[in-house]
Amino acid sequence: MTVEAILERETARGMERIALTDHCYSYEYSIRNASRTRINLRGLISKLRKEGKISKSMKIYFGVEAEILDYRHVSITPEIAGEFDFVLVAPNHYNILQPSIFSLRTPSTLAINELYNFQAAVKHPATDAIAHPFLLPPDLFGLSIDEMAEFSRKMMSKVDWKELAETLELAAQRGIGIELSPRFIKYKQTHLLDFYSLCVEKGVKFFIGSDAHSLDELDHLDMLEGVIGQLGITEEMLWHPQEWEW
Repeated sequence: MTVEAILERETARGMERIALTDHCYSYEYSIRNASRTRINLRGLISKLRKEGKISKSMKIYFGVEAEILDYRHVSITPEIAGEFDFVLVAPNHYNILQPSIFSLRTPSTLAINELYNFQAAVKHPATDAIAHPFLLPPDLFGLSIDEMAEFSRKMMSKVDWKELAETLELAAQRGIGIELSPRFIKYKQTHLLDFYSLCVEKGVKFFIGSDAHSLDELDHLDMLEGVIGQLGITEEMLWHPQEWEW
């Protein structure tokens, strides 16, 4: 999945805004690397526009997805964060913390951990938006989609919703976006609609994220059309990064 292929595909779909985001799993991600990538992207996009392969009016953003390492630390320094248009923070990247999963096997213990990390992400100064909060990937837990969905439902019932509501109020005050991804439908974790409804109630903005790791997954965004209507999400309720002029 190349940047060129993504941009050409989304131009064909009539997309007006797109954010190019990759993972930052450690502090090894250097400022030089971020700066070089940004310069290369600028050149590639200019070339594609001149060739007529992508829309000249499409807004393109350059972001990074970091993760909570512990309560006060994310996997990116303030200096590196400044190289991007926005920083997504993932509170639940269990793929790099797999040994800890085994101590989080009950819904109640995982609920505490999920809320704790979500609060940490909301309070961290580097956070612009939060990636896939409370969404649990079945493969990392060694469960089927149905088993994970049931476990996730029980986990959300154990979350302290008063604390969650207060945290969402802070997110709204800070202008932090919450990702709405088709993966929650793919994973049958539709009970998360209660969480998204609370986001709406507290005035938190959403960003629509494909969480795609392949070109085919970009098409999964269509799965969100009904959900967006159900939640009553309007253009004014969408979170956008700061403008970056190419």
